[in-house]
Amino acid sequence: MENAAHNLLNKTLSTGWNVIELIKSQPGSTGSFFSVCYKVEKEGEICFLKAFDFGSFFNVSRQSGENKGIIDIMADMINAYKYEKDLSNLCKNNYATKVAFVKDFGEENVTGYTIPIVPYLIFDLADGDVRNKLKFTDRLDTSWKLKSLHSIAVGLRQLHNIDVSHQDLKPSNILVFNEESKIGDIGRSLSLNMKSPYDETPFNGDWNYAPPESLYGYYIPEWKKRVFAT
Repeated sequence: MENAAHNLLNKTLSTGWNVIELIKSQPGSTGSFFSVCYKVEKEGEICFLKAFDFGSFFNVSRQSGENKGIIDIMADMINAYKYEKDLSNLCKNNYATKVAFVKDFGEENVTGYTIPIVPYLIFDLADGDVRNKLKFTDRLDTSWKLKSLHSIAVGLRQLHNIDVSHQDLKPSNILVFNEESKIGDIGRSLSLNMKSPYDETPFNGDWNYAPPESLYGYYIPEWKKRVFAT
């Protein structure tokens, strides 16, 4: 299926952002199954754009054997986009300062494709993530590592204080901004007060980082105890 999300490069979006570079997945990376990532520029500022990829939603639906029509699959994508945007605003409005917020958002109509609508979210551009920082340098001192762990713990506490569970915490989702660590990629989080597209799924994150009991099919019935452990 021809895919508009993969063809935003060199376009100027309706929100005024210029798409200047496609960000390719790095070897060994996880996540980003449902999105295409770009660098964008506006008035001299460089940011990160996450374009929701209908083709990936379509392929995952087919591979899972779900008998969904195009309209239902498109609704899944739109719901995922809206949920991440609204959840980010919830974090921002509650001063979750150690969480990476959505900076801007929009929907682009790219003509010439079967599904021309591309919803997108824009974030501040990180210098990288903790996984890559640990992998490519041996000059990180203990104080930096402890500071990063402290920031992650504060970020988790901020999320839990507003009844949000990240569900997909892993090194590649810890972003580094000028030596400050923040929790990113909250799109698969669960919220006690907001309906999530993933409410019916026992575990929503990367199974390589799942709690051990999940691997045995055991899930704690009480919501907070279960989800705050992930």
